Amino acid sequence: MVLTLCITIPSFAQQGSKPAKEKAPTQKEMAEMMKELENMSPEDKKMMEQMGIKMPDVKQMQKNMAGVTDKQLADAWEDENRLVPLRDATRIASIAPSVTDARTKSYIAAIHGKYSSTLDKEISAMGDHIYEWTKQNNLTGYKAGNIAIGFWIKGKPQTALYIMGKICMADGDLDNLSNYAAMLSMMGGEHLAIPLLNNLNAKFPKNSTLLNNLGQAWFGLGEINKAEKYLDSAIRFFGYHSQANFTKSLIQESKNHTADAIRSVRNSIHNNYSQEKDERLRKLGYDLQSDDVHFPFKKDPDPLGFGNFRHPDFPTTAELEVGLKEVWAEYREKLDEKIESIAGQVRAAQEVMVQNQKKRIAYAQSIANQSMAAGRAVGNINPMPLYIRKATLKLKALEKAGGIKTVYERHLKKMAEFWPTKIAPLKKQYDADMAKIAEEDLEQTGEGKPNKDFCEVYMKRVSQYLKDCNIELQALTRDWLAVYKQLYGEQLFWLQYAQWPDEFEVSKLTYQANWLSTLRDLKYEETGFFDNRPLCITEEDDPENGSDSLQNFDDVACQYKSEMNLGVWKFTQNCSKMTSELDLKFIQYKREDDFNRAEGDTYVKSTLKFAVEKGFDATKIERGPLKAEAKVGAGMEIEMDRTGVKDIIFSVEAKAGIGTNVLDDALEEGGSIGGKDMVDTTVEIGVEAKASLMSGKGSVKGTGKLEGITIKEW
Repeated sequence: MVLTLCITIPSFAQQGSKPAKEKAPTQKEMAEMMKELENMSPEDKKMMEQMGIKMPDVKQMQKNMAGVTDKQLADAWEDENRLVPLRDATRIASIAPSVTDARTKSYIAAIHGKYSSTLDKEISAMGDHIYEWTKQNNLTGYKAGNIAIGFWIKGKPQTALYIMGKICMADGDLDNLSNYAAMLSMMGGEHLAIPLLNNLNAKFPKNSTLLNNLGQAWFGLGEINKAEKYLDSAIRFFGYHSQANFTKSLIQESKNHTADAIRSVRNSIHNNYSQEKDERLRKLGYDLQSDDVHFPFKKDPDPLGFGNFRHPDFPTTAELEVGLKEVWAEYREKLDEKIESIAGQVRAAQEVMVQNQKKRIAYAQSIANQSMAAGRAVGNINPMPLYIRKATLKLKALEKAGGIKTVYERHLKKMAEFWPTKIAPLKKQYDADMAKIAEEDLEQTGEGKPNKDFCEVYMKRVSQYLKDCNIELQALTRDWLAVYKQLYGEQLFWLQYAQWPDEFEVSKLTYQANWLSTLRDLKYEETGFFDNRPLCITEEDDPENGSDSLQNFDDVACQYKSEMNLGVWKFTQNCSKMTSELDLKFIQYKREDDFNRAEGDTYVKSTLKFAVEKGFDATKIERGPLKAEAKVGAGMEIEMDRTGVKDIIFSVEAKAGIGTNVLDDALEEGGSIGGKDMVDTTVEIGVEAKASLMSGKGSVKGTGKLEGITIKEW
């Protein structure tokens, strides 16, 4: 029984040349579009809603469009597609000239007071409750700040900023101040964040996190030259800075420097992948390659344990042909038993997979329904494994000309050609020789004739033929199997990152069955000459075989698992997904997928970098916010935007001897990510993990609650 391998991986759009710039719709075109929406059948509307697409209020749209000119539409379109913000002179003029250490808390109190007045009572009440909880549990400094950071990761920026503001008013911890400023900047308060960032930058003038955050804040205000200066400085200290490079690319494209923009996005995506960056490269006319994204896991050369299985030897003598016949028969019988057993496991795994797929679809639909019910736009809620795009790029790389698949196909072709080009002529000569020997045997057999025993003559020719065929055929077969193991082993390794665990279980079992079927169906040349006649020796050679033992497959469960425990926040990651849990005693929250949006009125785009406090002396971490390029004893980097977590990397510094409880059996491919190495370690990051928030670009038009807040006196 052979199982058909059918692995489904979501496809990504083909990328090619940069598309032409889209034109703004005219008033006539908008009217036609609204008419089409108005005439849409109830069935089509229902189908759209089931897909998570909220239908607009056409009558309200028509009312809003009344009297709108084509020029107004063009201006609105230009604003919507603007790469860099217009200079906001009003907010720039409102920037406080100086916020000294002595006045920092009162400055934050002034911001917090005005900000609180814009919030729903439920948010501020919950924030007060959580802040009181941090005090009751004696959490101070960045340990308290981690609670706010946790809400930021959960897509609750309003709550996070409220809690962090209260913490900063009570405690002047520099990490919290830096993160508070980053939150302000990404929620439309760039003008409020700059005084705090300037003060911190004066203390830590070469800190890439602060330089980036200053660059992002000035970018949000439309002060592009000043923004570029700070972003360039951040990139100078860390060439692969995710956020600085991405925003830099927007500035470059706005100047029509497309090649430079592509290079900056490639640098941005190198360590931290996101679909937004991927799509941006496509729009710039660049096709993302496997080498553009760094995958911090070394490939296992034989993740499935294919090497545990070897076929018996091919017969190279008449004696071995007879002796190995039963060995091969038993070997194939064992393989059939294993294949049949795996087939049952595949059926069971497929049932689990189907049920889990239904659950994922139902979950995504529930999020869409909740978002629509709350009047929020529905983002991309198609549940996909965290590393699917990176892994898919690696899988595509295996298909490249000259790569491992090319080598596999070359070996396969050589195997196929061996039979007609090499064995067929040998077989023709063998048949002719055996006919001649049989004729000579017949001529000397009979009454009054020599009646010599020709058995040894037959056996010698059979042995020569088997040797001529099977020695080379066995070498070719083993070379082909070695490449088979490499190709399908690599495929399987990357699939554990491209699929959900239940899907991967089906893939793994299918690969196992296909490998066993391949071994069972191996073909060698045989003559069958001595099947029904005795060999010329009284005692048969006992073939030395120990290679036909059928061991068990290795367990290809995910070999990359890690847990970061921040006390009340706990993050657990396996190959394809991350589970995050909150336990504040009065709030328990668990999420396995990152489909929840932010509150709906704030823009969140950032990178978080965690590091363990223990061992800072050994790793020479200086005071101040964590740098993007910092060599940390142990850490975690999270790339996120307003739709949730985009990428996550757990890392440890080999020399520090500490880390997360990363269960990674192999050193990181390529050696390091920004100077960090992956090592096998069992020390878990505890509650004393500090975090630095690296802000990203906000909307070019602004969307936060803080835009209208100004602090001139406090």
